[in-house]
Amino acid sequence: SRGLGDVYKRQGVTRILYFLYRKGLLSANGREVLEQLLRILSKAAHGAKIESDAAAWATSMGPRILAALKKLKTNTRGDPITEAAIEEGKERAGGT
Repeated sequence: SRGLGDVYKRQGVTRILYFLYRKGLLSANGREVLEQLLRILSKAAHGAKIESDAAAWATSMGPRILAALKKLKTNTRGDPITEAAIEEGKERAGGT
């Protein structure tokens, strides 16, 4: 059985998200949110113009995602990262 380290060595972020989804550690919705964020960040990294609402959304997602990942790291039950977990992370980070 391959672990995340093996996937990470040979694959991009989208493939890692798929791996986490297939292992049940990332919900379909959580995967969709992260893929949408990656699309925005990739465009910005390559100099594309990003609409202000998309930029604000992407900026607000950082603390939420980190909180959800931290929760996953400490979660012994293996609950998946969901949109609700991301929203909970937003509240913990003091965001709106």
